[in-house]
Amino acid sequence: MNNTVDRSILNTKMILICEDEEYNFILLDSILTRHGVNIIWAKDGKQAVDHAQKFHIDIVLMDIKMPVMDGIDAFREIRKFNKQVPIIAQTAYALKEDRDRILNVGFDEHIGKPIKSQQLLDVMCRFMS
Repeated sequence: MNNTVDRSILNTKMILICEDEEYNFILLDSILTRHGVNIIWAKDGKQAVDHAQKFHIDIVLMDIKMPVMDGIDAFREIRKFNKQVPIIAQTAYALKEDRDRILNVGFDEHIGKPIKSQQLLDVMCRFMS
């Protein structure tokens, strides 16, 4: 397998995973912890905003459909106080129209579910380099 992306760049990065479904969180956690990242889990959009204010976050993986506050509103709230952190939508809204709508809101990238580990790692490394 030709793997030209240096994944060591992810080592010790702080990743905020915003995901209300435990199974999806476990999947993301299992993909990322192998690369030495530190993970904070937000189970709803309000927690996502609170964690983004409280911790130094290197990258955010944001589900769109979440309780309390959806991912788009959480994105907008985070952008009010942090314009630099990359925020990547990871969502079941995976049609081209959904992707375009999410990117037009201002998300840095969109990854459709089901998550492919290679794609996730490549996108994250692109934003970390």
